[in-house]
Amino acid sequence: MRKGAIPAGFKKIEEAHGVFSCVLTSNALKVLVYPKRNVPVVGIQVTYHVGSRHESAGHTGATHILEHLMFKGSKKFDPKKGNGIWHLLEKKGAQMNATTWCDRTNYYAIVPVTLAEDVLAIEADRMRNIFLKESDLASEMTVVRNEYERGENDPQQRLSKHAWYQAFTLHPYRIPTIGTKEDIEGVTVEKLRAFYDRFYYPNNATVSIAGDVDVSSVLALVKKTFGKLRKGTVIEPPYSAEPPQEGERRFVLHRRGTVNALIMCFKAPAGLSKDAPALIATKAVLGSGKSSMLYRALVDSGLAVDFSIDFPRFKDPSLIELYISLAGNVPHAKAEEAVWAVLDSLKSSGPNEEDLKRAVTFASAEKAYSMSSIGGILSNMNEAIARGDWKDAFEYENSLAKIKVSDIQESVTRYFDRGSVTTGHLNAV
Repeated sequence: MRKGAIPAGFKKIEEAHGVFSCVLTSNALKVLVYPKRNVPVVGIQVTYHVGSRHESAGHTGATHILEHLMFKGSKKFDPKKGNGIWHLLEKKGAQMNATTWCDRTNYYAIVPVTLAEDVLAIEADRMRNIFLKESDLASEMTVVRNEYERGENDPQQRLSKHAWYQAFTLHPYRIPTIGTKEDIEGVTVEKLRAFYDRFYYPNNATVSIAGDVDVSSVLALVKKTFGKLRKGTVIEPPYSAEPPQEGERRFVLHRRGTVNALIMCFKAPAGLSKDAPALIATKAVLGSGKSSMLYRALVDSGLAVDFSIDFPRFKDPSLIELYISLAGNVPHAKAEEAVWAVLDSLKSSGPNEEDLKRAVTFASAEKAYSMSSIGGILSNMNEAIARGDWKDAFEYENSLAKIKVSDIQESVTRYFDRGSVTTGHLNAV
């Protein structure tokens, strides 16, 4: 890391994994700088600690709609004046986008180093000064409605939406990030402005910078662009902790289509739980590659044409989601039996050493690949920030290397429980 005097106005928090972590003292903006001098670009990302979990009844989908409107212009960057975000950056080769999920929203751009100040200036201005015009909301509603309808027409998304709603009775993870149809269609500029003014402040955000930069110089740019923004009073809305699930929950959907499907969701711990590494390895044992245990039990056996298993590692306890596209007229119950047979075998004897080694190698390689680009680094840091500790993005492989067969057994026994599973059937009609 190239050394230099840290500009006045920053307080160092720590330095780990090649990343310099600090806070801008004037407004409590957190900043992470990861110099990667072997790449000729810089990636800049703002992660806001606001997602669908922060939305109240009647306001679901607000975070996602705001994500769209944040690209429509701000006080200093007005498309009508020819200096909007797309005008300034896209024509110069920038890669930029934004995403929304349960615990966070992020905005990012990967640009030539010469555009770093421009990106920071844009992010600083739209943090507090976006337009939020009726005309922009009207034009984006068509896009948002199309996204909603695509999700409704996708079998996996449809099943997943219902499974999370059934699995959680109180926690806001039960509401999909895109929101309900009624709330989407009832949104107003006034509601969005109130939501924006509640959460979009420097003290509720983290700026991550990775690429061909040195710490001192880029922090000077952060101070120049963000330094005059004031702190806000950010109060996370209260919500009820999810009570323990007492018994299996089931539902059935009937949808037009040609493929029957099955979803099984198991209660999972918070993303930073000490049990998370073993669950990540368990997921790999079960579902990573054609040698995985579920592939052999479901696809090789002819019960399914495809399946996926996911553990999203949210800030709060969430779900492990297993989705199966059934083959032909295979009964849902037969696929369920095959899944439980695999899980029961893991509970009794665990995976063999070869399966565990293969799974850990697969998961480690997958992680390494995801960290091989600036965009991948930012994405991993974004999710780690959302779950509560940015360092988790860099400590994944060390945790996996320590997993033993007995850890898999304990993980499956604790979390893949018949008494707390939520199971959904999709019948194609």
